Amino acid sequence: MPELPGSLRAIVSLLRSAFTAPSFDTFSWLIYGFIAQVGERTVTGMWQAARLSGRLHHSRAHDFFSRARWSTDEVGLRLLEGVVALLVPAGAPLRLAVDDTLFRRSGKKVWGSFLHHDPTARGEHAVRLGNSWVVAGLLVDFRSCTAPSASR
Repeated sequence: MPELPGSLRAIVSLLRSAFTAPSFDTFSWLIYGFIAQVGERTVTGMWQAARLSGRLHHSRAHDFFSRARWSTDEVGLRLLEGVVALLVPAGAPLRLAVDDTLFRRSGKKVWGSFLHHDPTARGEHAVRLGNSWVVAGLLVDFRSCTAPSASR
């Protein structure tokens, strides 16, 4: 099985508590494949780039996103802890930026598509069909930048 480089293994291991042991292995292999893949980063492409095609069935990679036991909330919180520990000075306030822009999508196969108010639309088109994903980003000041950067 592919072995993550030590520096990447240290970062990925921060997220271990969000996964069961089998799902953590699959997650680690997908991370490896995501970095190694030079083309389009599909699930199957990441599985191939991790050199797992023919060794483990590709359904394991697909099942990771649809059936495996892991917590996206826990992954986000562990990532936030790591970024804060690395980039935010001790005692400094945390500044967050939140966005809930409507992503206009329609069709029978678009998961989670509902009617949402679109504040950017005018007149009778203020309600649109689509997804509204709420994204939160941690604002971090870097000395080399004139404006804060967000890690989301």
